[in-house]
Amino acid sequence: MKTLQELTHQEKTKLILKLRNNQPIIEEPKQKSIITYSKRDLLNIITCNTVPPPISSTLAYIPIENQKVEQHLKTISDNMPMITTLYKCKKGHIALILLPISFNDLYSNTNQLNFMIMKGLEMASFIKSQVISLAGLLPSATQYGKTIAKKCAEMNMLLTTGHATTAASILLTLEKALIEKNKSIQNLNVTVLGMGSIGQSFCHLLLEKHFTPQKLTLCDVKSCEKMLNLIKKELESKSSAAIDISVSENDSLSKEVYESDIIIGATNKANIINIKQLKDDCIILDDSIPHCFDVKEAMTKMKTSSLLCSEAGMLQMPYPIKEYRFVPPELKSIEQQLPGLIWKRKETEITSCILSGYLNASENISSTLGIPRSNVSIEHYHLLKKLDIKAAPFRLEGIPIP
Repeated sequence: MKTLQELTHQEKTKLILKLRNNQPIIEEPKQKSIITYSKRDLLNIITCNTVPPPISSTLAYIPIENQKVEQHLKTISDNMPMITTLYKCKKGHIALILLPISFNDLYSNTNQLNFMIMKGLEMASFIKSQVISLAGLLPSATQYGKTIAKKCAEMNMLLTTGHATTAASILLTLEKALIEKNKSIQNLNVTVLGMGSIGQSFCHLLLEKHFTPQKLTLCDVKSCEKMLNLIKKELESKSSAAIDISVSENDSLSKEVYESDIIIGATNKANIINIKQLKDDCIILDDSIPHCFDVKEAMTKMKTSSLLCSEAGMLQMPYPIKEYRFVPPELKSIEQQLPGLIWKRKETEITSCILSGYLNASENISSTLGIPRSNVSIEHYHLLKKLDIKAAPFRLEGIPIP
């Protein structure tokens, strides 16, 4: 650094102007981005040893209902699985493998789904992943992993739905919400909307960790009523909590649901919640895909009330997660239409379903097929606490909630 006497006339003039305008004299260096944008195929980056083989891989599908975006991604991938992202954690990398399967094909085109899953597993095996986790509705579409478990075993890869980690993530997010809203769960009515694997796992974990609400309502469609009663009896055998069931008919929720203080979303029914009918101070923590409420309506209502609507499956690591992201020129035209959940993540954030496989590979923790047992969800909950992994700040589609 030069002394004042060593400055040229031009440098002195520039310095005087900065002082007059209250500008910083020393420019702070720009923070280096944690994301490396790559035009190269990430499979090429792995095979050329630019990065080590990922210790886990997550299979995902095209997570947006938009035919233009779907077709664009299928064209880029040549209608085959592709590695879109590599995450660098402390004990290894995670690969995110996108299957060219649209949301609508998950349940309507089983043959195509199974074919693409097999191709995705072959890719994961080729890059030497030890563990496979499933994103979004892939667990549900594969009978919670049971239809592909044998194939994974033949390839010497462990398979997990990731639902124990997700249930733990939702509970961490609920804890955060209760603290920030200064509320006690003992005085609140809680509804769990959707009693599949995640909904059931969360309920067991909630009560096992002694978060006993004033009332716990289990909600699902009419065809699940018998199952709801069985779950109710099982939960009542382990807890003194008041437990009720609510059946949704014709995509309409009961008055009981709308009177809830807290709603946990774990359904595949889009926009089933009418935001306008919610209590002004309701808390919605949503892990539904797509969201169980209209995001724009939620954003609007949060501006004029104490309503809180947030995603519940995001976790915050105690360190930044570096990332390789495949962004070919063809992707630029649809970049803004991609899900903010992943595309706009903060540097320490990661979704629970992606992290789960990494935890299985690096921490020797139990994996989950089918409905996770409560002791496994507890194991994942305690591991997250031990590793100082917390609930991510509240957000919707990548937009922070103040």
